Amino acid sequence: MKTLTVELETVTPLFLAGAEPRGTAELRAPAFRGAMRYWLRAIAGQDYREIEARVYGDTKASGLVSTRISGGNTSQPFNQKTLRGEMKPCGYDYLYWSMKESGHDANYQRPHEFIPEGSKFNFHLGTRRSDADSNTAFDQACVSLWLLLHLGGIGSRSRRTAGSIRLGSSSPSDVMNLLGLKSEAKDVVDYAGVLSQGIAAARQLMGASSTPMTIPSEFDVLQPEACRIWVLKGNWRTNLEAINGIGGAMRDFRAYSEPDHANVAPWLQGHAPPAMKTVNRAVFGLPLPFRYSNGGPSGTVQGRRREFERRASPLWLHISKLTTGEHVGVATLFKSAFLPKGEKIYNNRNPQNPLNPPEDYSLIEQFIDTFKRKEVTL
Repeated sequence: MKTLTVELETVTPLFLAGAEPRGTAELRAPAFRGAMRYWLRAIAGQDYREIEARVYGDTKASGLVSTRISGGNTSQPFNQKTLRGEMKPCGYDYLYWSMKESGHDANYQRPHEFIPEGSKFNFHLGTRRSDADSNTAFDQACVSLWLLLHLGGIGSRSRRTAGSIRLGSSSPSDVMNLLGLKSEAKDVVDYAGVLSQGIAAARQLMGASSTPMTIPSEFDVLQPEACRIWVLKGNWRTNLEAINGIGGAMRDFRAYSEPDHANVAPWLQGHAPPAMKTVNRAVFGLPLPFRYSNGGPSGTVQGRRREFERRASPLWLHISKLTTGEHVGVATLFKSAFLPKGEKIYNNRNPQNPLNPPEDYSLIEQFIDTFKRKEVTL
């Protein structure tokens, strides 16, 4: 049977709880396995159902690969970093806004807890039996782990830099070495090369389908027609500087942008401007709250049916640490269908005036253009 034990280290706060959402943060193997399933689907493309079932299992049978975690369960409550009296939140608080305490008196909700950056723990991966199918499944599980460590995150706010993890030390693994898990990247150009080579090796090991995808794809897939990846540079010496830099840029980019700022207020009141086709900022994900000052309206943009009220952001923001100690951002944009064909976006105040979902992802690409960056070749 094949086994792999790697030491992992948190790069950013990891918000992951058990049965109590605002209770003690816990490192849980099912959460890691769920995240690895996501990245396995993304690299497998159209063949993902069969591959995912073999590696991690489905409702009919267990998968060929098991996961386990040991160590590293230190937990602490989330504390805001914006100083009292400041007019706008710092980038850290902007990205992690839903983790703070909320409500008053009987409605008070304590802040979420997290496993702090720099925490180390062991991740164990192994097959349940010894045969050719299990060996292939093990290699594919290693691919999904590599993608998680380089592009994704674990737990709440993982698409907004939280739960970014990197490799500590590891036992030997031909698959992991081939993918460049022990990369020696000293700048954004090096790191973009590591990602490009790793994804190419991952695709080869997966035997990813070369069948052209219908664009937009129905799910997130790591193919050139449906995905773009950039390494973001900001001279960030610490993870906090990187979180603040990326979060502050997103805060400023999304604040008061037109035509949304002018159009959404009357739409919330039931009077959509004639030229209004969509809410552009909805492309960053749903639900999207709007709160106007000076007595203006407040409301939330969302899907109509319950299963589409929420739409996860198509943009993953991850933070990695280079060998120089500098931190960089990794932005992964999946250009999958924003909503199923025929679905509209609504506001919860006056749902009788639906709008079309955003037509494309150009607004997110404009946001990425505000950074110094190196695009990854897919």
